Amino acid sequence: MTLTETGLSERALERRLKRHMRKENHTFFVSCPPGFESFLETELRRIGAPGVTENIKGGITFSGSLDWIYKVNLQSAVAGRMLLRIGTFTCKSYPELFSKSQRLDWELVLGRNPTFSFNVSATESRLHHTDNIAKAMGDGILDYYSQWPDQKIEIADKSDLTVFVRFQDDVCTVSLDTTGEHLHKRGYKPFSVEAPLRENLAAGLLIWAEAEKFPVIVDPFCGSGTFLFESVRKTSGPFPGENRTYGFEKAAFFRDADLKRIQKSIPKPEEVTQVAYGSDVAAKAIDAARKNAAQAKVDTRIRFELADAVELKNSWPSPGLIISNPPYGKRIGPVSDAEAVLGRFFHRLYTDFPGWTWCIVVPEETRFPWKTLRELKFNNGGLWVKAVIGKIPG
Repeated sequence: MTLTETGLSERALERRLKRHMRKENHTFFVSCPPGFESFLETELRRIGAPGVTENIKGGITFSGSLDWIYKVNLQSAVAGRMLLRIGTFTCKSYPELFSKSQRLDWELVLGRNPTFSFNVSATESRLHHTDNIAKAMGDGILDYYSQWPDQKIEIADKSDLTVFVRFQDDVCTVSLDTTGEHLHKRGYKPFSVEAPLRENLAAGLLIWAEAEKFPVIVDPFCGSGTFLFESVRKTSGPFPGENRTYGFEKAAFFRDADLKRIQKSIPKPEEVTQVAYGSDVAAKAIDAARKNAAQAKVDTRIRFELADAVELKNSWPSPGLIISNPPYGKRIGPVSDAEAVLGRFFHRLYTDFPGWTWCIVVPEETRFPWKTLRELKFNNGGLWVKAVIGKIPG
């Protein structure tokens, strides 16, 4: 492919973007924590995304216009990252990788005078050395841009533009990261505590627990408030990605007017009356939670108190949802210690909270005496855990 200009002008690039990017549908991969794919699919359908073409471990693939890059990054609470597929091909040697990388229209995603980086992984493929893969593809991109002598190309160790290269069974999939910092970083929670639950994990568990249907949501081990923030912001706004920047803002196809148009089109949540309450035995955690609530502008929606979970009192007129990520692992010691704390806590619940539903995150091997429970296993910070849902007899 060549352009008539000796240089890659903004005008020439815009013509190509209009023809090959803005009017075409594209394929996207939206990642999520393994085990949370169905929750992500539910959320994408709620947002209005086109039909899912593939639901695989760790994410969802679908096709649509460039607008979906803005919509999903801004609104998805469960997603971790959104990739724009650039190309897929079989490749078994470095010369072949160099050659095939030259066939992709890089200026349509990287733009003029780009600075970009690589994120490379390889599994069960002839090409498995990630640095060599990045070198071969980088050389191909540099050679591709050589048709425009005016362009300055820089391949950095880290940049706002990241090209994801994935090898699986000798198939190379090339994508542009449209997200930047992982989507669990909402931009509203600067204060944290030890071993917090990621926001997108909390959002998925809230969907699983059907938190929206309860008049009150309580977290007695609230830490810095993740569960409560995700529940409240889901029903009152602002949308998850309102207060941060994204990788797509550096892409060739990005237009600030498109971003503003999508932001204005996002419907405001309906007014809700759900009550949110959080407590923790650590003063540092409550201080962080209150500061985060003020930062997120939801401090009027959540009440935080310094209190021990085993002394939780039922002061609400209707049964609600108790959802929490209690201390375990390094935060509390052996599983037996965690089970002792949970034993006292559940004695309180089953004594004073008839009709309530509970959802608790615990180490995978934690045992419960009740049989009518739902379980969901997942990885949290390198530790395999499970979320468990049960209901206290009314």
